[in-house]
Amino acid sequence: MLKRVNAQGGPVNPDAPFASAVIDGDVMYVSGTGGRDPETRELPATFLGQAEQVLKNLTRVIVNAGGDVDKVVKCTCFITDMSQWGEFNKLFHQYLPCQPARSCIEVKALPGGMAIEIEAIVSMK
Repeated sequence: MLKRVNAQGGPVNPDAPFASAVIDGDVMYVSGTGGRDPETRELPATFLGQAEQVLKNLTRVIVNAGGDVDKVVKCTCFITDMSQWGEFNKLFHQYLPCQPARSCIEVKALPGGMAIEIEAIVSMK
């Protein structure tokens, strides 16, 4: 049975177009997570500011849904400026030292002026 959760780990609003995470047995699929501050809804002005907030938000979704960031097995990262890749790698490793498999894709644009979005697959074993 699939379990759909919001970013706080609770049930998804039935009017929402998607869940923050879906758990199917021993696997959690985390939707693309952006860099808005969950309290203020503000988007940091810099790429690295957004990247750090994305990683904090991703961690929050995983933990609130009952997962463990040490069990992230795959991330897909969408960024609008590949020249930031080196600095992003350093930050990524600070938040996810478990070294998950990862793809990093440069995109033309992301919704709401975001510079980065990350989705993840997490083992629940």
